[in-house]
Amino acid sequence: MVAMERVLYQLVEKAARYAKAFSHRRLFVVCGSRENSLRAATEICVFSRDFGVGNEVAYVGSVDGEEVEATKNFLVESLNMDFEVEVFPIPKVREMMGRTFDNLIIDAHADFPPNEVGICVETVRGLGFVVIACPPLEEWRNAKLVSHELLLTPPYSLEEVRNIYLRRVVTKLLSNPSVYVYDADSQRVLVEPSEPEPPKIRARPKPKPPKSAKFPKSLFRMALTQDQVEVLEKLQAMIERKGRKAFAIIADRGRGKSAALGIGIAGLSFVNYNTKGKPVKVAVTAPSYENASELFKFASKALSTLGVKHEFKEGFIDSRMCRIEYLSPVDVFGERCDYLVMDEAAGIYVPILLEYLEEFNHLIYATTTHGYEGTGRSFQVRLLPKLQQMFETHIVRMETPIRYGVGDPVEQWLYETFVLDAEPAKLSQRDLEDVERSNLVFEKLDLEKLFLGDDEDLRGFMGIYTFAHYRNNPRDLLLLADIPNQLAFAIRTASDHSIVGALHVAMEGGLAEDQIRVIEEHPSMPGNIFPTTMVGYYSFSEFAMQRGLRVVRIATHPSVMRQGIGTYALKMLERYALENGFSWVGAGFGANPELMRFWLKNGYKPFHVSPHRNKQTGEYTVFVIKPFDPSLERIVDDIARLAKERLAIEMDNFYLHMDPEVAVEIFEASKHTYSLPISELEKRKLQSYMKGKLSYPAVSEVLYKLVTQFFVRGGGEYSLDAKRILVEKVLKKKRWSKAMKDLRMDEKEFFTLMDSTLLDLARRAVEGED
Repeated sequence: MVAMERVLYQLVEKAARYAKAFSHRRLFVVCGSRENSLRAATEICVFSRDFGVGNEVAYVGSVDGEEVEATKNFLVESLNMDFEVEVFPIPKVREMMGRTFDNLIIDAHADFPPNEVGICVETVRGLGFVVIACPPLEEWRNAKLVSHELLLTPPYSLEEVRNIYLRRVVTKLLSNPSVYVYDADSQRVLVEPSEPEPPKIRARPKPKPPKSAKFPKSLFRMALTQDQVEVLEKLQAMIERKGRKAFAIIADRGRGKSAALGIGIAGLSFVNYNTKGKPVKVAVTAPSYENASELFKFASKALSTLGVKHEFKEGFIDSRMCRIEYLSPVDVFGERCDYLVMDEAAGIYVPILLEYLEEFNHLIYATTTHGYEGTGRSFQVRLLPKLQQMFETHIVRMETPIRYGVGDPVEQWLYETFVLDAEPAKLSQRDLEDVERSNLVFEKLDLEKLFLGDDEDLRGFMGIYTFAHYRNNPRDLLLLADIPNQLAFAIRTASDHSIVGALHVAMEGGLAEDQIRVIEEHPSMPGNIFPTTMVGYYSFSEFAMQRGLRVVRIATHPSVMRQGIGTYALKMLERYALENGFSWVGAGFGANPELMRFWLKNGYKPFHVSPHRNKQTGEYTVFVIKPFDPSLERIVDDIARLAKERLAIEMDNFYLHMDPEVAVEIFEASKHTYSLPISELEKRKLQSYMKGKLSYPAVSEVLYKLVTQFFVRGGGEYSLDAKRILVEKVLKKKRWSKAMKDLRMDEKEFFTLMDSTLLDLARRAVEGED
């Protein structure tokens, strides 16, 4: 062993000794040329074998095609031992979810995307090494990444990328007390941390199963922590299916909640089948199947442990005693099942979770408190209280990590770097008084200071989103930090300067003629959502030349919601837009009645409704805008009328699943001149309908024209329930029973309202009222 290899070997020995003492992982940064840094990374893996680390190595990097095999060959040759090597191109990192590895090499020479980094780092088990192979640190701080190219928005260039993100990454690496830094080009140790003293207690206590249990003891023996034992023990309360029951697991990532849930589902199925003789049907949902893959894997393992023969393929387990099937959050509705299981429930839109409360009687949740995909905060604040009111609810909070010991420094680095545990600022009495008196300050944030400062403002800013939005992830951090068209604004209290409101805004438009021609031929341009929509759907090419501000996210501190902070933020943003030469402010969002009312109250006009609903939320994206130029306002008004006409005509097709109250809000957002001609023959049919000689089916085509005209013009004075009926029955053409069920109305209320409203519309048409 040459002298410099000996230095690296001693470094690995020291890191492994402390990792073993704490049952932790350790992180190495190996900088230099790609070849040198990867070769040093493999040496670290080889040396780690001498200290009890296993032989499973995962590589993650920006490779594709033939590069994948070439990279694998290079790693196998460099390791020169009996190692099991797997290469994961960055787009396929999700395939690592549910897997564990002894060592991980992240090739950061081309890219370092935060979502994928979060996923792959959490697959490394205790005692293992995470090795980041990167360019020399000064070069890496200012590198342009593949992620930058993917997120960049015309007319901005790669040279305009801010390079704040990687400076934050490097700063957090160098400040972590257990990160080792090695220069592979000069073969020098750049950072050798002073590790803390090892604790006296080294081994994790072996989990103890309960003395008596309804689940077979073999299932409890599958548990790796006492937390998992507690999950199984308390999940037994769901065996008895009388009454409405709910069970929730709340934990940070890496605590084994999905595994415990999979074992528990097998236990519920086993006991129910053996006591009642009927197979159990379990519907599993999550933001994506990848989020639930661990659950299915352990459900299959548990059934095998119980000696139950079963078929297992992606998203599906079938046996004589149970059928477990994955469904998307939207496809769950209308499904009949004994248990509805929601894994990573924080990633499912809260209004959908609330609808599940009405439809299902036995609910089981697992949700992440902090993590790279979503947050449990909104789940805990908005859903849990209602769940506890409506259901007999059992909650287990899991604390102990599965793969590594408590206080793991790699997890600490991950959370700090990507602000995964962000919380809103604690508000003082003076803050609350400032909000009550509207004593607020609107501030455009210095992004360099925000991301490279002491983190207090960043945690407060991002922490607000963990409550206000159903899904946030570290990609948002990279987007806001580096992409030049992204801006951030904070609403602070005047006295203590606490952040009580947050705005993430994207600058759009200002495109040259050649860029607009690209959109005309292929209606898609990264980041320019409003120009693309205006040009692609409505051939309004001039719009793309004008610059505007699109609100990406707007959120209010959970302690002071509904006190006018959002309205104040929009007014101040509009002032900023006018002062800086922007022609409009707008937003696109998954529409629900509350959000629609907020934007309409603040003077924004809906001009486009996406014909495709979000697969996770079931909502339709609505674009709203406030133009400042009168000529632009006139054109937007014409486009809004076209959008409403399309919405009415296609309500039984593309928009069949739209919330009728959302549809009413869109229709009534603006008034328009609009007429559908009614012939003399059609008027005679309406007269017969008014006299009771003809029923609804006989005049439905004429009533459809009247209702379409009514809504495109901007609605009217009828009650909201009456207008909801017009949407569900007349425009969507639903069966009577289906319309009544979806509106939750009884037959008498439904027909009384429908008849009176349609008869009045018919009378107006016959008498020529406008």
